[in-house]
Amino acid sequence: RVPEKLMMQKFTAMPGGQAAWIWLKATSDVRVVLMTSVMPSQEILKLLKASYVGEGPQYSDAGQTRLQLYETILRRGETRFVPQLGWTGTAVISS
Repeated sequence: RVPEKLMMQKFTAMPGGQAAWIWLKATSDVRVVLMTSVMPSQEILKLLKASYVGEGPQYSDAGQTRLQLYETILRRGETRFVPQLGWTGTAVISS
């Protein structure tokens, strides 16, 4: 189940199993939620200026893999590099 505050928001998803990355450039101040199945390293969270905000939905795989949510704020004109954060891929959701 997707958290209600994230429903109907714009998102970009990176596939799992391969290296991928996204460059974000904010055209206005924006809250960005990163969704992945693994806990990123503290170094990555520091680079992303992101903090843990809770559990998200889960996959329908055999292990019912739970996704984790991280949040960061981008200010107008700011750019940020987001690497794939886990083997299952990463979704970048803006609101």
